[in-house]
Amino acid sequence: MTKAKTGIMACILMAVLLLSTLTACVPAISAIPVLTAGEAEASPAPVVDVPYKDDGSRYVYRYAAGTRDRAWEEDIVFLTNRFLDPWGTGHPKLVKQGCSLHYLKDLRAGYEDYENKYESLYEPALREEFVRHINELLLSIGEKSDDELLFGCAQAAAVLHDGHTGLIASILDTAREAFPLGLCPLYADGVPGAYIYAVPKGREDLLLCRLDAINGVPLSEILDDVCTLFSHEHIAWAQYIAFHYTSPRCCPSLLNVAILRYFGIMGEEKTAILSLTDETGAIRQVEMAYFTQKSMPKLIAYWPAAVPNESVDIRLTDSYWEEDVWYELIDEGQALYIRLRQCASEADKTVLKAVTAAKQAGGVKKVILDFRGNSGGSILTAVDIIRQINALDAPDGKYVLIDGGAFSAAVLIPVGLKRFCPDVVLVGEPAGMPPNGAFGSCTFTTPNMHLSVTMAIRDCYYCWPENDDPTLMPDVLVHQTLEDYWNGIDTVLAYVLSDSAQ
Repeated sequence: MTKAKTGIMACILMAVLLLSTLTACVPAISAIPVLTAGEAEASPAPVVDVPYKDDGSRYVYRYAAGTRDRAWEEDIVFLTNRFLDPWGTGHPKLVKQGCSLHYLKDLRAGYEDYENKYESLYEPALREEFVRHINELLLSIGEKSDDELLFGCAQAAAVLHDGHTGLIASILDTAREAFPLGLCPLYADGVPGAYIYAVPKGREDLLLCRLDAINGVPLSEILDDVCTLFSHEHIAWAQYIAFHYTSPRCCPSLLNVAILRYFGIMGEEKTAILSLTDETGAIRQVEMAYFTQKSMPKLIAYWPAAVPNESVDIRLTDSYWEEDVWYELIDEGQALYIRLRQCASEADKTVLKAVTAAKQAGGVKKVILDFRGNSGGSILTAVDIIRQINALDAPDGKYVLIDGGAFSAAVLIPVGLKRFCPDVVLVGEPAGMPPNGAFGSCTFTTPNMHLSVTMAIRDCYYCWPENDDPTLMPDVLVHQTLEDYWNGIDTVLAYVLSDSAQ
């Protein structure tokens, strides 16, 4: 073999050896990840530097002292610290502390009062969600108006799903501009609707028209949005507030211009297009201007001139406005009607007077306790009220009336009546909260914007421990109908006083 051939063979051998070495150092092709179209290598998620750390560290303010933005930042942090305070009045679902739970004992075994148990209601995931809402709010202070920040605080509180917590009073104070209408939820042919029951003088043609939409947005969608501002265990309570929770200074939340703007239903225009259906079924498009609180015209409410039977007059429930609890013998003295507008601390004394008056009148056939629209109050009178109702003979039945406005103590007292009075029947619409878990509450005010905040405390009443229904349901579901409203008749009372209720 020549030297040239020998050199060539040596080079080939070295190349083979080098290639083998490199191949051993390279992974198999099948083990190498291949990026296909639309894919990218995973990268670490960006770390967001949230203002509120929720780790016990001191909060570091982002805005300059003395500015509007700093005032809001201080208020939001103040509110958050109160909700998360583990040593004071922190919310029961947000702090890992025991709560005092009051269980109503079996009254049939001696009418005993409450027994206490202690239990933690802390929900870590809920705390995380609450803090997330707060941080989103803190990061947007400079971009939002005062009303938007207020509504943001309300929506943060609403994630707790606790009707004893929220900023209802402050939300109602935003009704500086509103549409001059009164709304009432009624049923026509079994279908619920929002009907106009009060209008300014000169717009009587709108009375009892159904409001279907505002600026093309269906009222059902508006209601869903508005209900996110009100913390609630059951939607019936939020809906009731949206329609009914009124005072001389506010309007139904569905007609509050600030709220409508917050949810994008209105812009800066001075009017809105209302889609209506009148009593003939005709569709109407009405352009209406809103009014300021100071210039709001006096509204004319629709009420019929006469009612066939005063005992079923729809105005009966609004009698004696100065009294939290009152009673009257109705249906020609055959029924005792007890109206509980609030669960006053001495409600049991009025109930005792009512029962005594019924006995002195020679007895009654029916007893009716009306809790509709009662937002609560004292639960401490429950035992005596139940005892007194049990002691009264009513051969044609005992009826307790509830609706979405029955809340807190006005749910727990009907629960006690249902459980411990064997002949009690619940009639009306679903109540505003479940049969259990009514918290006590406290109220505080933020230092700068003076927001009024209500918050549950660690004191909770469980009156029906084995019941986990989402709300207290009536035994007999009866809705106020449009037809009866036209005629001034309270549909629920008419049912209770009828022979079909027996």
